[in-house]
Amino acid sequence: MIDMTKRRDVLVGLCALLGMGVQTVASAQAPSTAPKIAVTDLAYSERVSEYFDVTSIKAKSEEQSRLQARDGVYSSSMSGSHSSKQELDATRVTGAYSYIQQTELRNFTSDLKGMILKGAGARLVQGSQFDAGEPQPSRAEQVLREVRTGKETKLKRQPDLNDIVSRIRKGEFKGADYVLFGTVSAIEFRSEFTPIPSTQTVSYIFNLDLGADFNLINTRTLEVKAAFSSQGSGSDVKLMNANGNIVVPSRVKVIRETSQSLAEEAYGQLLEQLSLSDPNFGARARSRSSSGSPSSAPEARQPVVEPVTVFR
Repeated sequence: MIDMTKRRDVLVGLCALLGMGVQTVASAQAPSTAPKIAVTDLAYSERVSEYFDVTSIKAKSEEQSRLQARDGVYSSSMSGSHSSKQELDATRVTGAYSYIQQTELRNFTSDLKGMILKGAGARLVQGSQFDAGEPQPSRAEQVLREVRTGKETKLKRQPDLNDIVSRIRKGEFKGADYVLFGTVSAIEFRSEFTPIPSTQTVSYIFNLDLGADFNLINTRTLEVKAAFSSQGSGSDVKLMNANGNIVVPSRVKVIRETSQSLAEEAYGQLLEQLSLSDPNFGARARSRSSSGSPSSAPEARQPVVEPVTVFR
């Protein structure tokens, strides 16, 4: 009887150990609970001015004819008249019109997405493309319609690219826990010509400077988890002689360098602020970053001077 009791206790202990082992393996194989982030393209707004010249011509004509006849005993007579009248009504309207054009810059967030994917302990979600609504008639088309019909053109309200809350509620970022929304604060292309002393060579530098504001928003609570500004820059240098030979800078190189430098600065600020606003997310991101991360990315490379030889 005692042996049977011992055997039963041993079997119960083995079953308990096996259950713990299965539970440990299951927990090790459980899917990652890393948050999902959607990174938007950089929103860009610019004031655009247009000049319009609208001319409308209306023609109106009237015609009148009259015929009279008289009959007598010995004679008869007939007389008639015809008259026509034509009027031209011309209306011309000219003026200037300005409006805010909204668009997205799609060339400056790929490197930032790559850094988040490699080192932030998060998964990326691709949001749907921004719906700008139906095309609106130009100011010239609006004025022409008003002149012809006498009725004012009523414009439909267009979706706002910068209204990120409405876009989240609309479902443009389904499945995302956070949205990293970026807007362009400033963008500038510059060309600089610098003579090199004691030579007949001129240094031609083509630069691009880009400033962007970022906000990391929780899609469920609409809480802002991080907010910062970042700057990126890129350049291409060419050497040309004093004869003024035409050289073409590499825009691809300039845009690539700008995207990389913007991503490095934005990623560093994102990690720093996440450690304060969301300690769990921030700790996971920093642990991933310290074990071989893109945060230790190499410093920005110095522009390489490429001499240009012109054959005549």
